[in-house]
Amino acid sequence: MPDLKDLGQFGFRVTEVPTRDGSRAYVVRSPLTIFDCPVEAFFQEAAGEFRFFDEGFNLHSLQSRGIRPDDIWEVLESNLGRLGVTLNPDGEISYTTKAAFEPALAHFMLSIAMIDEWLEVRFCHGRTREEQLARNAAAYKVSHPRDRIPPDAVAPFAER
Repeated sequence: MPDLKDLGQFGFRVTEVPTRDGSRAYVVRSPLTIFDCPVEAFFQEAAGEFRFFDEGFNLHSLQSRGIRPDDIWEVLESNLGRLGVTLNPDGEISYTTKAAFEPALAHFMLSIAMIDEWLEVRFCHGRTREEQLARNAAAYKVSHPRDRIPPDAVAPFAER
């Protein structure tokens, strides 16, 4: 199990949540937003893997802002897939990896930030592309303070 105490200094809150099967699961409340809605992610650790997922909350948040999932589904599915993140048929966004916790959480949250960046550009909802790229870079640096940001980490979503 990762040491979760340090995440608080970056604005993340982690809380254990009950499950039906008694397995350990956690919710991560992040300072990030997707189309101005708070981002929450869940994670479980089992058999040396971390599974991050959102239970469909992020897609639901988009619906609450008037964005129809059918209008953006193909673009989300394709671009998340390029990142190794899955958009499941029920709208859940998930990522399973054997990577260490911190880079895995950063990868999942960066994927969500990239959705936000694409939506902001597509729907002209405030930030400029440069502001959003800087925001994505800042999100990456939270979990990788000593790393150089890979060029594809802040690349925008492709329209197809």
